[in-house]
Order: sequence, then C-alpha cells, then structure tokens
Amino acid sequence: MEPLGLINDRELLGHHTDGAEVDQSLSKIIVLAIFGIVFSLIFSYFLNLFFSRGNLLFVSISAGAAFLFSISVLLQSIFIKDFWRSILIISIEGLILIAGFYGEINLFVSGSAVVATLLLFLAYWSAKKEMDNMLKINFWRVSKVVLPKAIAALAIFFSFSYVSTVGSGFVFPKAYFEDIFFSSSAIVKNFYPAFNPSYSIKEFAFNSAKDQLNNLPQAKLLSESEKNRLINQSAGEFEARLAVYFGENFNSELKISDAVYDLLSQKFSQLPKNARTLVLFGVAMLIFLIIEGFALPIRWVISLLAYVIFEILLAIDFAVVILEGRSREIIVLK
Repeated sequence: MEPLGLINDRELLGHHTDGAEVDQSLSKIIVLAIFGIVFSLIFSYFLNLFFSRGNLLFVSISAGAAFLFSISVLLQSIFIKDFWRSILIISIEGLILIAGFYGEINLFVSGSAVVATLLLFLAYWSAKKEMDNMLKINFWRVSKVVLPKAIAALAIFFSFSYVSTVGSGFVFPKAYFEDIFFSSSAIVKNFYPAFNPSYSIKEFAFNSAKDQLNNLPQAKLLSESEKNRLINQSAGEFEARLAVYFGENFNSELKISDAVYDLLSQKFSQLPKNARTLVLFGVAMLIFLIIEGFALPIRWVISLLAYVIFEILLAIDFAVVILEGRSREIIVLK
C-alpha cells in the first residue's frame, strides 16, 4: 500500500524525461485558472451580500467557495509550473476579490485584496521551492506551505472587507449587535434580575424599581398607592440619570438594545476620523486572529478534500508523474 502523503511509483512512474519542467497543456492550465477565478468571485460576491443583508445562507455559500478556492490554489501551485502564468492567474483572482464588492470598493476592500494577492504569490513561491527540494512529490508537505497562506489571505480579506461595511456607524451592524446583546443578557441578569433585552428603558426602570422596593421589609407596611408612587419616582430618577448620559436624543420608549446601539453608534461617529480608522483596523485584526485560531482544523479538512481531488486528477490522466533527469551540485568531505 502506498504510504500516506507520498506518491508512489505509478507504473514505475510511467514516464522518464530529461527535459526541463514545462507546462505542456495550456487548456488544462486554463481549466485550473477558471475554477480558481470562479470560486474567488463566488466567495467575494456572496460575502458582500452577507455583509449587506445579514442572511446566513450567503455566508454559508461564501464559506463553501472559500474552501474550494483554497483547494484550487493548492492544485494550481502543484500543477502549474510556469511562473508568469501563475502570477497572471493569481493577479486575476485578486482582482476578482475586489470585483465582488463592485460599487462598495474602498481602502479596506482594495488594500485587503492586495495583501491577500501577495500572500497567494507567497504560497505559490513556497510550493515551488518545496517541490524543487523533493525527490518524490509529497502532497502533504506542499499543502502545509500553501494552505496556511491561502487561508490567511482569505481571512484578511474577510476581516477588512467586513469593517469596510461599517462606514461612519458602529463597528457592528445592528442585526449582529442585537444577537450579541441578547445572547449576553443572561450574564446581565445575574446583576439586574429585572433586566430583559426586549424591554423598553421605561419598562426596565419600572420593573427594576419595583423589585428593589419589594425586597425591602418596610414595603409590606405601605399601601399600593404609596408603593406605586415610590416606584414611579424611583423609575423617573433612573430615567433622568440616563437622559444626562445619553444626551438630548434620549427616548425612554426605545428598546434597551436599540438605545445602547444608538448610543455606541453616536459615540463612535463622534470620534475623529483617524481614531475611527484605528478602531476599525483593530476590530479587523481581532476578527482575523479569531479566524486564524480555527485555521488548523480547517486546513486539515481542505487538505483531505484536495488530496482526493488530486488523486482523481492523476487517475484520469489530467496530469502524470514523471521522472526528471537533472544534475545538481553537492558538497562532500575529502
């Protein structure tokens, strides 16, 4: 049985050549290029749709395209030998990333696409150097140098294109902020049992004041009308303190999550432009680091899928393994 990750002598390596490494099928190079370009476009286009509409179906399609694009990059690095053709294909794939955000292109989108393209160049160059040092082609060694860079390229584009959708608003679109806010409500309830993220500020102030009063032993001696008066007074004082903090646009009828989001968005928009840019850059880097934290298991899955496709392509004679006769210098002790 063939050792895992090491391509065996297929039909005694089938062919033997003393020729230089050259690409002999332009049509197959075009096929590999088309797959990479198409998956790059799908990834970018549906990513843009997800940022603008928040539909999880769009991010699922984009993630699937990212997996297939990474596989395409790996196969291109293995199969395409001509340096300038590879540079051309990678450049087109980088431009296609920007094209998916047509109409919404800005510094974050274009800058992240440039960085992603440079990482893809580096992935291809690293693969070529790795393969030049091999006596037999080891798929897994090549994947280890290509996929981390390819995944990092897509993660950088995702992170910085995300913050490009923010504009002058808060760093999280409202729908995402509400999801985070509601999911963290259980923690807040440990400190404020009356807290409910779906309450308006007025409802929260009233229920909080009511709970505080009912916890006092003296409250049993008060009449219902006296209790209501104290509750309304306490709630009114609480709203007045919030009004000072929130400013002139304070509206106690707003839902708590809406009020907090509007406040944060207002404070963020009041920051100097340079400060906002730094905040957005920091958020993008944080998202990138989170994605990179999951990169290893993602790389394993992509490697396995790519290996299956690689073996199928060899089995159908899309490519063949040949022996190359070449001389090289070595140093020996005399």
